[in-house]
Amino acid sequence: VGTASGGHFVEGMPMIADDPWVIRDPARAWAMPHTIHRLAAGMRYVAHRYPGASVMMIGDLSRFGGGRMRPHRSHQSGRDADITYYARGVDAPTSQFWDARTSEFDVARTWALFKYWLVRDWAEFIFVDHAIQRMLADYAYRVGEDPDFVQRVFEVEGGGMRSLIRHAPGHANHFHVRFRCLDVDTDCK
Repeated sequence: VGTASGGHFVEGMPMIADDPWVIRDPARAWAMPHTIHRLAAGMRYVAHRYPGASVMMIGDLSRFGGGRMRPHRSHQSGRDADITYYARGVDAPTSQFWDARTSEFDVARTWALFKYWLVRDWAEFIFVDHAIQRMLADYAYRVGEDPDFVQRVFEVEGGGMRSLIRHAPGHANHFHVRFRCLDVDTDCK
């Protein structure tokens, strides 16, 4: 109900547990069922398609019922999620986000996850640091992605603030994805 920065939700659910991810704080990992489904489907896809993927850490989604959850302005309507980037050479997850502007950043798996959500038109946007966007866009070109698609989805490729993958300060150690409202959720903005 309402917006991500001024709303709440009903009939939400806690993030489900599974091998491809860990949940940092279950009290801050509630969301709408379609958000949980889309998060899980994407991470399970990457785990199946790319065996040996690092375990993702689910940070903040929303609190039970939504509404204000400090320190966030958003995360109120059960459609937002903060998640670590995929890492290479990491055996066990930690309870902290990590700076992905390093050689440990797993660009292939992170791009696979983002593309999974984008081609299904599930993500309203994904906040990603400029340097990480650059690595992802360069990788997408290298593996033969359609240049029009790459230019449209990445802010650093000229898509501007209408891009689906855009910059926001503080997103070098995790990304923030907001999933679209369902068509049947007429009160969702």
